Amino acid sequence: AHGVYGYPAPPPELQAATVRRLNQRHGFGEGLASAADGLDPKALHWIPGLLPGLNHVVRAAQADPAWLAMREATTLLGVAVATPIYAPFLAAPKNCNAQLIEVPLARSLSSPHDGDGRIWRYEIDEEALRAALERPESRVLLWCNPHNPTGRVWSREEMLLVARL
Repeated sequence: AHGVYGYPAPPPELQAATVRRLNQRHGFGEGLASAADGLDPKALHWIPGLLPGLNHVVRAAQADPAWLAMREATTLLGVAVATPIYAPFLAAPKNCNAQLIEVPLARSLSSPHDGDGRIWRYEIDEEALRAALERPESRVLLWCNPHNPTGRVWSREEMLLVARL
């Protein structure tokens, strides 16, 4: 037997390149004493794919001391998800004993297309998203870009809206 039964830890060169890129691209080192004070490589959790990642983020939020201090004993952590969505996004809250908060995307008729002559365009429903995120139990937003299954690539303005909310 070869002894490798999963994904190995990434090589140090990949870790260093990833941290460098995140610090440069997203400014994790800004406002700190030096660029070396940017993102700590130990803060990265390498995962084998999207599905474990969705579950990991929900479980991490459940372990957050701020959540544990404010919640009622019977309150489940709320996980907001823009729907329609790739099914594993809907399964992650259930897998982790959290509450799914569905946020329907707004759908409008767009230009004619083959077949039945209709094509739907999906947009962020700002009010629905705001309401979902303002719920006291809402602590996680699972977001997909490009969005699956709608195919929408969210614009910079739309992503900034999501970040503000």
